[in-house]
Formats: sequence, C-alpha cells, structure tokens
Amino acid sequence: MSLWQGGSYVRTVRGWKATSARETRGHRFEQASWKINKSFPHRSRLCVEFTGHDRMPCVTIKR
Repeated sequence: MSLWQGGSYVRTVRGWKATSARETRGHRFEQASWKINKSFPHRSRLCVEFTGHDRMPCVTIKR
C-alpha cells in the first residue's frame, strides 16, 4: 500500500501482504486487510499494487 499526492508517489504505508481469493457469481475478488492508525492529507490517495496488473486500485482521502 502506498501514499500518492498530486499524481506522484510519496512513500510506502504498509508492505506486501498475501490476499485471499473469493469467487462470487463468476467473478473473482482478491481481498486483503490492513490496520492503519494514521492520518493522511486531504485529497491524497492510498493505492494497492497487485502483481500481474497494470492498474492500482486506490481510495481518495476526503475530510
């Protein structure tokens, strides 16, 4: 999991973690959970990188 601001990489928030797979109605979902007890700046993004995928799923922090 990494922190991004203004489209630029800032730092790693958490290291690698194995995911668990779940299939529902023909779709496969990968799931991982992290406990993050930190604050992040408004409009920053937390992104997760998956091996073998070009796009990173991200969430935007809004306060």
